[in-house]
Amino acid sequence: MPDKSYEAIVIGGGPGGYVAAIRLAQLGIKTLCVEKEEMGGICLNWGCIPSKALIAAASLVQKIQSASDMGITVSDLSVDVAKMQVWKDGIVKKLTSGISSLVKGNGADIVIGEATLTGPRSVKVVTAAGETLTYDATKAIVVATGTQVIRIPGFEPDGEKIITAREAVSLQSAPKSMCIIGGGVIGLELGMVYM
Repeated sequence: MPDKSYEAIVIGGGPGGYVAAIRLAQLGIKTLCVEKEEMGGICLNWGCIPSKALIAAASLVQKIQSASDMGITVSDLSVDVAKMQVWKDGIVKKLTSGISSLVKGNGADIVIGEATLTGPRSVKVVTAAGETLTYDATKAIVVATGTQVIRIPGFEPDGEKIITAREAVSLQSAPKSMCIIGGGVIGLELGMVYM
């Protein structure tokens, strides 16, 4: 017996999932959006948005360092990376809470937890607190789970020396050196942040 029934269940709260949940709710369809971690997905939480915030900060540092060419001298310039991370996290938090408000404001419900399909129209969700919930969808289940980090044999992330973009946008100090494997958008942006 399910804990609750919906007409539609969307698995994934990234740009595909939250938009689907909003639109379904706007159409009058009783909708649940299940997200494993944070609403907004990878781009908003650990990719595009954090890296662009850090690029903006790094760019400002570079401009200040080269301002003497314009007759502007700044002495004792220092960068507090931990404080920069707090600033970046504030931007991300504001945007993720905005997405949650949009989804809920349009009439869809949100559950944070890991979803598993248990049938053609049923889902089991294990929340972060370890609670197991079951839901039925009378019309449809939309799977919008996004992507995963590509694992390279011999370069398994350990969270310290070998990190993913998720850890790279949350470093508490700038590394002396860094090798970025991959020339996609996030890899290039991280190169700009830490150069």
